[in-house]
Amino acid sequence: AVVSTQSTGFLGDLNWNEHLTKLTKKLASCSGMLNRIKYSIPSKLHKDLYHTLFESRLTYWITVWGGVSDARLDQLFKAQKKCVRIMFGNKEAFLDKFKTCARARPF
Repeated sequence: AVVSTQSTGFLGDLNWNEHLTKLTKKLASCSGMLNRIKYSIPSKLHKDLYHTLFESRLTYWITVWGGVSDARLDQLFKAQKKCVRIMFGNKEAFLDKFKTCARARPF
């Protein structure tokens, strides 16, 4: 018997929300991994690692899903900005932005 599903492992019903959510989680995982290992490797290899581990996942099948609305792509853009800041930006400035959060302020 044929079973009806909402999505499949690849294209599904061409609703990209689930795919973009999974991709965003994978990119966050890559960012975390890069953050943990970046001080263990020479800085001249940071760009190569970014391209290999992060950007390769981001650009996979972009010709198919790249035409979705900007609102849906915003989560991917934010994930990429975070990774670029982690790898190439000033880590202290990146972490310092959380000190302005209301939860982080002392009473």
